[in-house]
Amino acid sequence: MLKSFTFTILLFFLPYCLKAQEVSIVVHAPAPLNVSITTITDGVLNYGSLLPNEGLVEIPLIDSRTEIIRLQARSIRNVNVTITAPQNLQLNPSNNLPFTLGAAYANQCSENPSQAIPFPGGNTASFEMLDGGFFQKIFGCGNRLYYAEAYIYIYGDITVGNVNAGTYSGVINVYVEYD
Repeated sequence: MLKSFTFTILLFFLPYCLKAQEVSIVVHAPAPLNVSITTITDGVLNYGSLLPNEGLVEIPLIDSRTEIIRLQARSIRNVNVTITAPQNLQLNPSNNLPFTLGAAYANQCSENPSQAIPFPGGNTASFEMLDGGFFQKIFGCGNRLYYAEAYIYIYGDITVGNVNAGTYSGVINVYVEYD
């Protein structure tokens, strides 16, 4: 049986010197399930204050601004993750910033972006919840017997052209299914 979860991450970009915006992450999960989903980071994928024509601005995988989501579920379960993201962050229909999604996962029961594997399909990945070794299998990752942890990393690039000042935003949806 497949179980589904949905996360929504809002992206914000501010050219010039405007205050940063807060990001809302919404989790939809049917109950009761033997899965825990937690946003590890502050919920902000924020590119900061930028100037028009700044060009390519990156939030790479190994960066403090990368969004991290932790999945805890029974070990040796298959997980399918699909992420949908806008092609542009938008102030209004006339002012857009091209956005390129980056996503990776680490399924070795350890939050370590240097071990993360980029999503092979760009926005989709399927992987097994691994227990991280004998110790985690006996005592359980996350203090729950026979549970494993996996981490999803969300990051990306924008291209800043000749655009008006304001708050540019978009929505990223993360869909998690497991069986």
